[in-house]
Amino acid sequence: MDEPIPFITVVDHGSDARSPNFAINQKAVDLLNKIEGPVGVVTIAGLYRTGKSYVLNRLAGSNRGFAVGSLIEPCTQGIYMWIVTTPPAGLALNDPAMTLILLDTEGLGSYTKSKTYDVKIFTLAVLLSSMFMYNSMGSIDESALDRLSLVAELSNNIRLQSEGDGQGDAFALGNFFPQFVWLVRDFGLRLELDSRPITSDEYLENVLKPLEGDSDKVKARNSIRSSIVQYFRSRHCFTIKRPVVNEEQLRNLEDLAESDLRPAFLDQMSSLTSFVYHTLQPKSLFAQPLTGSMWAQLATSYVTALNRGSVPVIRSAWENVLVAEARRVVATLAHEWDKEWDEGVVQLLPMDADELDGKWAEMQAKTLGNLYAWMASKGGGDIAVAGELVAGLKETMAKAWKSAKAANYTKSARACESLLHQIQADWAQALDADLVTFEQLEASVPVSLQESYFSKSVGPAKHAVLADFLQRRVLGLAKAVHGKIVQVREREMAEELARRVSELEHAKDNTEALLRDMKASFLKSREEVAQLAAENQQLIKVVARFSDVLEEEDMRRGK
Repeated sequence: MDEPIPFITVVDHGSDARSPNFAINQKAVDLLNKIEGPVGVVTIAGLYRTGKSYVLNRLAGSNRGFAVGSLIEPCTQGIYMWIVTTPPAGLALNDPAMTLILLDTEGLGSYTKSKTYDVKIFTLAVLLSSMFMYNSMGSIDESALDRLSLVAELSNNIRLQSEGDGQGDAFALGNFFPQFVWLVRDFGLRLELDSRPITSDEYLENVLKPLEGDSDKVKARNSIRSSIVQYFRSRHCFTIKRPVVNEEQLRNLEDLAESDLRPAFLDQMSSLTSFVYHTLQPKSLFAQPLTGSMWAQLATSYVTALNRGSVPVIRSAWENVLVAEARRVVATLAHEWDKEWDEGVVQLLPMDADELDGKWAEMQAKTLGNLYAWMASKGGGDIAVAGELVAGLKETMAKAWKSAKAANYTKSARACESLLHQIQADWAQALDADLVTFEQLEASVPVSLQESYFSKSVGPAKHAVLADFLQRRVLGLAKAVHGKIVQVREREMAEELARRVSELEHAKDNTEALLRDMKASFLKSREEVAQLAAENQQLIKVVARFSDVLEEEDMRRGK
């Protein structure tokens, strides 16, 4: 992100305008949700108009970014956030996976806000930081400590867990507080103690030693000292000289070039920047580093508690973080499941039912395994809705499985029907042959089904579709074969009848010719017989006459 944006904004609710409520900027949440790795959060707090914003801009490697003003009114309202994606040249965070977040808080002690409001801002700054910087001017004296009296009130404004849990917060809170850095701006003293040089850290520790005495004033100041020691286990101090001497330049720091700034200031800021980048740790709770989305949820939980007038409870906020993160993780897993299920299964349908069941079981085990692993890494027992989320994810996957099974059957049926349609077309072509027989049909059906259907059909519908096809289509096919055979037989009978009629007609013609010949022969024979009879009569007459002659001759000779 190239520039700061509002993170926790001020909203006017209720009658107390000097202590308004807060709201989380959704745009900031959207940006944080994109940070999958841990976040390291550096927050600066302190009195208004003490140059807090300019320090953060320098940490980001720029003179500009967070608003730097020169008026008496606070420039920052609420808390602004800067996600630093490009560290200053030559610097890198000690954890390469960590993302640096800078928070600029509204200045404390403004006449426009109440002490209650300052307590809320200070509380949020402490609770959200992994490094908390307190910015003050001049030196660490009793007045400076008095201005940090809010630390002594932290035990009244923050609890580790809800009341009645049987565990006090007195020392436990220190385990959850950030690294503390006191920035002493415009420091003009010499770091010496008992005539010997000391470091800025030693300077801080010496100031935090309890005062002697038992007056109420001493007790109050020692309470602040002990609170800082108690709550902030890791403490550091940086003293920084005034960046420029000229007052006009001081009011326009963001417009100055590096050459306009004092070398001592640049060296001290360089040391501070190097310290921040080399020692910053991820913001964590209960030994769990927070991602961007988890940290945003943590802020939401704290803001909600403050708006309700409640004391922020760290464990309750952590539980809310876990629940929200668990829901986010489940939503992500469900989305990944849908994508993988669609690409790896749904788009490949149809497939055999056993294969579909196997893929579902494998993917379900993988997804649930990822969820269980995440819950174990976050302490699954602390996630109040763990069982609900697991059940919901299982239900989501079960619905997807049932839907896929229905789609698988439908697609299988369509594919199988397409195969059988082609087979039927091939059979219809075979019926064009005149010599098709039931024997040929009986022999070809199993072969074509084996070659064209069983070897290619897939999915749970293949047997049901085939059974329906055989019941409806093969019977029709047999009727078609019967019809073809009947047609062939009728044609053959018609041809035989025509042949026989032709033979009969031909035989009839031959018979009539024979009769004519017989009649002619008969007539001729009758004529011949008549002629022969006539000749015989003549012969008889001749013989008779010859006989008469012979008798006469015999008689003549005998007598």
